[in-house]
Amino acid sequence: MGQCWRSSACSTRATQNWPDWFAPDVIEFANRKEGAFLESFVITQDEDIVAVPTPGHSIGHLSIIVHSAKAVISGDAVFNQETLEKEIPAYILPNKEGKRSVKLLNQYIRESGYTLLSSHDETVPQLLKKVNR
Repeated sequence: MGQCWRSSACSTRATQNWPDWFAPDVIEFANRKEGAFLESFVITQDEDIVAVPTPGHSIGHLSIIVHSAKAVISGDAVFNQETLEKEIPAYILPNKEGKRSVKLLNQYIRESGYTLLSSHDETVPQLLKKVNR
């Protein structure tokens, strides 16, 4: 099982600027398959919202799957649908994890038919209209 976003190597650096009241829980991914992903973390009791590991852009990066909306919130894993289809990761330094994450995201989107919502895609407002139908 892997940690979502925090490791001993980066935890001090990552947390030093957090306000005192901010104390997020560490997600431990379980050996629970979610489509193309071998690990996942169920966020809601009804299993509607699930986190999957998509490291590469940053250590512990994750994406969120919302089944009821048929959407995947990929954060910074890819820039948009085009870079997903071409399997071009959005990262600062090239690494194998980023390429693997984007390959898994692409496979998940293709197999599920879900809508990709990435943080740098300027078409997200239009995509949200599609998701909200």
